[in-house]
Amino acid sequence: MTDTNRSLEYAMDGKHLFTYNYAVVYPSQGIDTIYKRSGFIHPLRTLEGDTLTNCSPSDHYHHFGMWYAWTKTTFEGKEVDFWNLYKKEGTVRFRQFVEVRPDGFSALLDHVVYPDS
Repeated sequence: MTDTNRSLEYAMDGKHLFTYNYAVVYPSQGIDTIYKRSGFIHPLRTLEGDTLTNCSPSDHYHHFGMWYAWTKTTFEGKEVDFWNLYKKEGTVRFRQFVEVRPDGFSALLDHVVYPDS
C-alpha cells in the first residue's frame, strides 16, 4: 500500500489492484463542480491489469468507480438523492480513516444534504 496524500494505492506482487481516492476529485474542466467526489475506488483492476471501473465518463459525470450513495433516503422528512448529483440534493464525502493497513483500510464517509435541496 502506498499513500500519495490524495489516495491509497494497493498492489499485489507488483501489480496495481485498486486506488481509494480520499481527496476530492474534480470533473473535467468546464463541467459543473457539483460532480466532484471523494471516498471512492478507481481504478479497480483485475490481476491481468484490465480496468473494471470508470471515473466520471462524459455521459455519466456522477459515476465514480465504486462508491456509496443512495437514491431514496429521507432526512428531516425530505427525500434526498445522493446518487444523481445534478439534482443538487446531496453528496458523499470522505471524512477520515478509521484504520489503514497494508492489506486494507476502513473509512468514515459523510452523506451531506445540501441546504437548499
